[in-house]
Amino acid sequence: MNPAEVRDRKITIEAVEAADFEARIGHRFVFRMEAASSGGERERVELELSRVTRMEERPQGLTVRGVAIRSKPFSILFRSATHYPHLEFATAALDDPGFAGFELLLACVTPFMEEPGMFYYEAIFN
Repeated sequence: MNPAEVRDRKITIEAVEAADFEARIGHRFVFRMEAASSGGERERVELELSRVTRMEERPQGLTVRGVAIRSKPFSILFRSATHYPHLEFATAALDDPGFAGFELLLACVTPFMEEPGMFYYEAIFN
């Protein structure tokens, strides 16, 4: 692959790995999602990547009801000083130049965190 192909390469949801996010801890990711009060407009939300947690690896080739299961699951944790009530449990499109615009299911996990004044949102790649 030549340098231009590497630079222009977009990571897809199927190919994304923990290392793709580990290299971006501290990066502010932009998400777009439909806001309930916007009449269909996509709201822009910025969340800072705080942590990547690798989970126990599984054998390759596992499926559940015909859907492939990741052999290297992981979770990513974002934080923000702003609370986004519509992100309590929601799907948001990742709008970042390095990624191919896929959507993540985010869940608010703030009650389980200890940093006052910050709100946390987690996505799991399972």
